[in-house]
Amino acid sequence: MPTYNISMKVEYIFEVEAEDEQEAEKLAWEYDYEDDRSSYAGVYSIDVDECEEDYIDESETVGEGKDE
Repeated sequence: MPTYNISMKVEYIFEVEAEDEQEAEKLAWEYDYEDDRSSYAGVYSIDVDECEEDYIDESETVGEGKDE
């Protein structure tokens, strides 16, 4: 069965106290999004990419004289 890499962009809205915008951004990177002060605002996008690993269907190799 193939595998996929999933990349989701999710939006949260919350307030932080900071001296300036740079400090506010730093705090956002470290923020605990499960905190009650944050508000989930929805999924912005979902990207799906199939992994590039070689997928071997075992049903095609068993019983045909191929390595098992």
